[in-house]
Amino acid sequence: GMKVELADAAGGALPPAADYDAVVIVSPIHRGQHGHSIVRYLLERRDALAAMPSFLVVVTTANRSNDLRQDLARLAVLTGWHPTDAAALATTPHWPEVRDFALRIAEQIPAALVQPSFT
Repeated sequence: GMKVELADAAGGALPPAADYDAVVIVSPIHRGQHGHSIVRYLLERRDALAAMPSFLVVVTTANRSNDLRQDLARLAVLTGWHPTDAAALATTPHWPEVRDFALRIAEQIPAALVQPSFT
């Protein structure tokens, strides 16, 4: 199976994306915008993310869940990153549950998308 590690972009240093076979980014939207730490992470790692399966889960309020396409377009303009796939989660998650949620997403990634890296 896949190993899932949880890192908080607002919490400081993050491991290089290239250390992983795939990356799932969970980003809350506040007042229509992604947090500065997520935008910075995507700007700094967009090339590595483009070279692997990378996914975005936008956490938003129920009344904004239909705006995923606009959120993706705005994020692409800001960062140049285009995720492999994206979804909107219309809820306020309890962050201890995010690890289990990311694991469920990782288990759904088709094996054909994930290329093991050997160093």
